[in-house]
Order: sequence, then structure tokens, then C-alpha cells
Amino acid sequence: MKLHYCDYIATQCRMALQKRDNEQLLLDVQHILFDVNEHGVMVSSKKTFHVVDKNMCRYRVTVEEV
Repeated sequence: MKLHYCDYIATQCRMALQKRDNEQLLLDVQHILFDVNEHGVMVSSKKTFHVVDKNMCRYRVTVEEV
């Protein structure tokens, strides 16, 4: 069985953005969203989270296997 590390990589990216905002340019680093369908069934291992900067611009950060 081949292991996938999307969860780990997304979590590390999110934590790094939360902890290393030395310039204090980020207002919010939101929680990680799973790629699920309308029934809550996992579609892929893709993980996404949003970041909001001090100018209220919103960014999407995605980690997915290619």
C-alpha cells in the first residue's frame, strides 16, 4: 500500500504560516478543508485552506497529489 502525505504537508504549511508571520501581514489562516462530495464522502486526498491578509485579500492554498 502506497501512503500519501497530503494531510501532513497541508498541516505543516498551515502551521508555518500561522507561526512565521513575522511581518504580521496575515489576519487569518483558516482550517483545512477536505475534498468531499455532497454526501461527505472523500473524493480525493486534496487538502485546501484559506489565508486572509491585512488588506482583506483571500488566498487559497491547495495541497494535492499530481
